[in-house]
Amino acid sequence: MTGEPLVYNNDIYLNTYVPNEVAGECVPVIGYTRGYKMDVRNGSPSKDLNGDGVIDQEDRYDDNISSGITNGSKIIYTEDGVFLLTNTKVQKIGENGELGVFKKRW
Repeated sequence: MTGEPLVYNNDIYLNTYVPNEVAGECVPVIGYTRGYKMDVRNGSPSKDLNGDGVIDQEDRYDDNISSGITNGSKIIYTEDGVFLLTNTKVQKIGENGELGVFKKRW
């Protein structure tokens, strides 16, 4: 796991590092960051991440986060909603005020 896990609206977000499958003596191992999103209560997938119309075990993670190792994600609250920021990838994960909390000053 890279970075601290985050919990928002009963979902847990965490990242892991997956090294390249092919590594050689003089080849750098870059790998990529895998982002997990699961129901905090039971670890099951909570959203259709791969877009196939079915929520199944393949929806527990997203391999399209970033190359290399990340140091975790941050949750950002804006007037336009709630976003998860991981390196340079930004994902909208909620609406401002949907949990009964409203940010009054920006």
